[in-house]
Amino acid sequence: MDHLNVALVGDKNIGKEIAKKGTQSDFTIYHLKSGERIVSILEPTLYPEKLQPLLYCINMAKFVVLVVDSIDRFFGETVVALDLVRKRNGIVVLGDGVDEAQVKGFLKGTALEGYEFIGKDAVLLREKLLAVQTAYNEGKTKVPIDHSFLVKSVGPVVLGVVERGTVKKHQELELYPKKKHIIARSLQVQDEDVEEAGCGSRVGIAVKGAEVEELERGNVLAQPGSLKSAKEFKTKAKASRVSAGISPGFYSFSLGMQYETVSVEGEIRAGEESELVIKSEREIVFEPGENALLCKPEAKARVVAALEVIG
Repeated sequence: MDHLNVALVGDKNIGKEIAKKGTQSDFTIYHLKSGERIVSILEPTLYPEKLQPLLYCINMAKFVVLVVDSIDRFFGETVVALDLVRKRNGIVVLGDGVDEAQVKGFLKGTALEGYEFIGKDAVLLREKLLAVQTAYNEGKTKVPIDHSFLVKSVGPVVLGVVERGTVKKHQELELYPKKKHIIARSLQVQDEDVEEAGCGSRVGIAVKGAEVEELERGNVLAQPGSLKSAKEFKTKAKASRVSAGISPGFYSFSLGMQYETVSVEGEIRAGEESELVIKSEREIVFEPGENALLCKPEAKARVVAALEVIG
């Protein structure tokens, strides 16, 4: 099977027109299947009221569909977030009456500059998504958890996207940051039992060795010894040009499915770069070189800076 995860931002209806509705929480997942191709469409349902769903969806996605019905602050915020995490592959869907030249002007010089533009046509969008070429991350197994629940007669089950490598039935994995070893008792992809799930697959894993309360969103199942976690670590930070910059205080830290309150002591002006130390009450899972976002939910410009984790 060939899998593609797509962030769909700016429209809460077009996903249901082209794909079958799946898991729904603060974000909704729609599944589009054609032959050996599965496209999982991630729609941040509670955005813009809450920032987290937007960040979860763009962090999981390899491709972006940005629907533009109007040029407002939330369009701008979405562009800033996508640019800071360098999401270069995507499509802009223009709503009726939206000026294409004006939108292209806003995207010029950002990671979104090369996005293809199409009109709001669900059939065409479906065809475009099924034709997108996917790249796979080979290496050691890594599955960030986005949902967990208890199934009678099965036990704890987690849902997540295989970010790297392959997860196999009966594979021993480590639960980060708890550093607890578990066994993948069984696997499901698209509600079908499988022996293994490759990179990009949205997989359900029945877990042996941990209680459902321990399997939190943001935790990561990975090959033992392959990841790091810490309450304090260094990053390279670049403050957004449209933010108020960074000053000492509390922020929200977004990496993968993690969203944690952190404190910073450094100061960086808007548009400038510097090293920044991140401190958290809870351990954060990371790999050196990973990209993250620093946010200020109560600010007008909520997405503040791009971070590269040093360790």
